[in-house]
Amino acid sequence: MTESRVHINPVLKPDRPLYRIFQYPRFIQALDEKELALVTPGIWPDPDEDPMAKVVLEHDVAGRTKQHPLSEYLSPCWAQCWSDAADSDVLLRAYSILNSDAEGPERTENEGVRVKTTVRSLTEVMTTWAEAMPEHHFYLGQVLYDAPTAFPQSLINRLSGPAAHHCFSSPHGRADSMLTKRSIFKHEEEVRILAIESYCARRGAQSTEIEI
Repeated sequence: MTESRVHINPVLKPDRPLYRIFQYPRFIQALDEKELALVTPGIWPDPDEDPMAKVVLEHDVAGRTKQHPLSEYLSPCWAQCWSDAADSDVLLRAYSILNSDAEGPERTENEGVRVKTTVRSLTEVMTTWAEAMPEHHFYLGQVLYDAPTAFPQSLINRLSGPAAHHCFSSPHGRADSMLTKRSIFKHEEEVRILAIESYCARRGAQSTEIEI
């Protein structure tokens, strides 16, 4: 059943509004192609957006210390960020690149466009995705913010559990790893769409375009 692969955080009620700032060219592209682009966190500007990908595991083999990056065990993931913030000047500035020296269309080429949707609308779209992509799980989750001193300790603590490094290999575990950020970004009030593959067949793909 597709519903079993679409996971919505219970705090996200169906009629709750969500917002996203698109750079103008990306907005026009999404309209023209009727697709949303979900991107692998590995190419996001901030490496701390995917904290588990930075973790290196050490174990002893015949008296010698071996290292393996935890990223080798992470389920492939693609994401897109939305927000509860209806009118955030900080986010609008972050996603707008205004060329003050240009005139006419060139001046606003990379200006930000604020788009509004609802949890209900995204859930309906994600259900359609799940029907077309049976190898994926889809999540809509609210980001939790940890104090810098604790980040990403709350995630690393799970490595001490029974599943050890495999706790992030499942879609649920991988989703949890992508829904924690440093508290200095709390103003973003972020909600993320996640597409997580159940196996590693597409590891390395940087983006996936999905019809809307």
